[in-house]
Amino acid sequence: MDSEEEVSENPDSDNYSDTEKDNNLDQSMALNSSFAFDILTKAGIQVENKRKSDGSSEQSTKIVKMEEPVHHQPLSPIFSGSMETDTDYSENDAVEMPKTVLQPSTALDYSLSLYRKQQTPIRKVVRAPEPTATRKNERETVSLSAAKHQIEALKFEVEKQENVMGQAALALTVCRSTEEFSGSSEQVEGEKLLLVAGLKRTAALSEIERLKTACALEKPEGNSCGTLSLSYISLGLKDAFIQHLNDGFDQYVHHFIVVLRCRGQAIATQMISTTDEGVKENGCLAFPNLIQFTQLTPEFNVALEVYALQSNKEKFSHDVKYHRKKEKSSLWLTPKKLQKTESKRASMRNETKKTWKSSFGLVGYVAVNRNSLKRKEWSLENVPAQSPLDGSLKVNIQCHGRVTVEERGFLTVFDEVQGFGAWHRRWCVLSGKRMAFWKYPDDEKRKEPMSIINLRDCITPEASAVPRELCARPNTFMLVLSRPTQSGDSNSLVMTIRKNRTLTSHKLSADSKEERTLWCEKVNAALKEMRAWDMDALEPSDNCQF
Repeated sequence: MDSEEEVSENPDSDNYSDTEKDNNLDQSMALNSSFAFDILTKAGIQVENKRKSDGSSEQSTKIVKMEEPVHHQPLSPIFSGSMETDTDYSENDAVEMPKTVLQPSTALDYSLSLYRKQQTPIRKVVRAPEPTATRKNERETVSLSAAKHQIEALKFEVEKQENVMGQAALALTVCRSTEEFSGSSEQVEGEKLLLVAGLKRTAALSEIERLKTACALEKPEGNSCGTLSLSYISLGLKDAFIQHLNDGFDQYVHHFIVVLRCRGQAIATQMISTTDEGVKENGCLAFPNLIQFTQLTPEFNVALEVYALQSNKEKFSHDVKYHRKKEKSSLWLTPKKLQKTESKRASMRNETKKTWKSSFGLVGYVAVNRNSLKRKEWSLENVPAQSPLDGSLKVNIQCHGRVTVEERGFLTVFDEVQGFGAWHRRWCVLSGKRMAFWKYPDDEKRKEPMSIINLRDCITPEASAVPRELCARPNTFMLVLSRPTQSGDSNSLVMTIRKNRTLTSHKLSADSKEERTLWCEKVNAALKEMRAWDMDALEPSDNCQF
């Protein structure tokens, strides 16, 4: 008996009754059916249960179009839906079971995405796209077209100066063939006109050739935004020559003129002679003219040339030269001597082109360029030994240009706060010779900048990526500024003192590598233009590492 009881209690035993097995199977199927009901209900499928007369159940599945969407509630532990029935049934009732309907649940008011959309939108600053290659080609095309128009204007200038040279040469031929005008002020003036016209013609021809070469190579002009002004040019005279003038032993008159040439331009000063007032007293030749060159590139080169002419003192007065009599006369007749020379002038016109060369000679020159702007003392080169000039030169030079580089965007700036380093995001504007910082873009027009970097005090040779050993933050570049040491300066994270100069470092970090490259290009372009034209800007230094 004991063995039989043990066998009957074991569900896996062979003696396990068929009735108990059927009951367990029904319970398992019922549990699985509850899961299936809910899943099918979610899919829009109705499931009907029917009970047969023998007590067994039968399931029938119908696909019915749902009139309203099914809403679901959170079910606990898995599904918490309850079966609603209007009638109670016993086990032996052989009637059709009602449809099982899942209780509708309360849906969420908003989805997570909708909640995010309803948040206050973050204002984004979109960078203006850089000019594409097409725009760059358009600018180059415009530059080349302007060069062609400039060539046409220079050709017209060449014809104009050739006409002036022909008239001046014809007048000089008359003066040289006439005793009264030989060595006269008219002859000297003709020599000056021939000299200046010839230099302007030569400068125009040289510029035409240069522009033709640039057009052939399709190489456009650089940024022309500089202006150079020269005034109060003074040439020193030898002491022995001044003493000779004071003694009155000099039988010759020396005439001087200064010509400044730059590319297609040649500008001459007024002519000064050693017999003019103030030369003996001052001991120099002072030219009061103001000469200005505009639209210069940073690679400009201005040649200052001094020309001189030595002539005899004028022997005839104005009335004698023109054969005027002192007695009163209502009609001035052409002298017979001049009437005879009229026939000769026609033949001279064809021969004057061969003598288009002025008697003025070059007695000294000096080159003015970007590297020589800070010179305080000037001296002429290649001055002849017999010239009355001592080679000294004084000139007032002013050079200025506008920096046209501009850029805007966010940068993260390194600051020192109570001895600790901190990074702050700032809105930066590069314009002209300075970089200004605000907290927000809108503050640019409403508030004064929080800080300013004056590029004139920058000694960094070139803005580039900072090495990792100096700054671990990626996409960072640094600018070092130098100024005289002030009271209260001390060594810190952003400041160091070297002799009598205080160096301040400004670390600027961009959001990406591309933006860092763009900022470095813009800053380097601004530094190049500023250092080319601003004579007060500091020179770059290699000894600016922290």
